[in-house]
Amino acid sequence: MLTDPEIVERESLPYAYIAFSVPMSEIASAAPDGFSRFFNLLDAAGIEPAGPAFMNYRRMNMAGSIDFEIGAEVEAAGDGAHGLSFGILPGGAYGRLVWTGPYDKLVDANAALISWAEAEGIAWDSEQTSEGEVFACRLEIYETGPMDDPDPQTWTTEVAIKIG
Repeated sequence: MLTDPEIVERESLPYAYIAFSVPMSEIASAAPDGFSRFFNLLDAAGIEPAGPAFMNYRRMNMAGSIDFEIGAEVEAAGDGAHGLSFGILPGGAYGRLVWTGPYDKLVDANAALISWAEAEGIAWDSEQTSEGEVFACRLEIYETGPMDDPDPQTWTTEVAIKIG
């Protein structure tokens, strides 16, 4: 199930993350191991997430590679210890929708949000470079997932892209 796209205002939020740069063909295998590694690092640092886990797509080249972060909101940015990096998710206007269902359909959810924005004349806060499109903030926020319920039909993911 897909909600209608909408524009929402998001506050700036501190977050912890680990970064990845992989060929597009390897993202499906890199993500599961990445989430496990991220949560192990948080645990080792004694940091409790203040919100659900997410992927922040920083640069995408559909024919090449992708740079992304696996992270979660935290109470305050840290010092980079224990292999974690810290940053601030930018506040501002975001286009968003919510997908309920398995992760393998998130490509379709992203496409729906992008198509809606194109039809509405909405431009993302991004830049086209020779290495692909670089985003100020492009999130998949995993509100519920396998840890909450093994049935993928109940998993809820917010897709949100910062508007320029």
